Amino acid sequence: MTKQRFLSGLLLSGLLFTAATCGRPPTRAVPPEIFGRWFHSFEEETPGTNVYRPESFGFPLARGRTGFALYEDGRFEQYDIAPTDGLETTPGTWESPEKNTVRVQLNGVREGRPASFQFQIVSVEKNRLILRREQ
Repeated sequence: MTKQRFLSGLLLSGLLFTAATCGRPPTRAVPPEIFGRWFHSFEEETPGTNVYRPESFGFPLARGRTGFALYEDGRFEQYDIAPTDGLETTPGTWESPEKNTVRVQLNGVREGRPASFQFQIVSVEKNRLILRREQ
């Protein structure tokens, strides 16, 4: 009886571990500094790259800024300028198919906007993120 309990406990532990990790993105493929909320710093762009800063950054005045949030648990939020000049959030998910690559799938996308996209992390520091966006 004790052996059966041990085996049952072992099997249950394995199932719980699998359920807890199933569906999570391989976060090891992206630097941990990327997790958080980032806003477009269009003043710093160079051809082919987009520059983002954390929301605590002292941005120059602008009518509005787009951005996104990337969370370790696989959630993604895209921030667009709303008709009332606030932020409109579109939720989604992300995965990392290879090192420094992020593939995003958005939910409930507006007409004319891509439902999915991919970007390469060119560099990331505490206060600055540089991306190269791919379609």
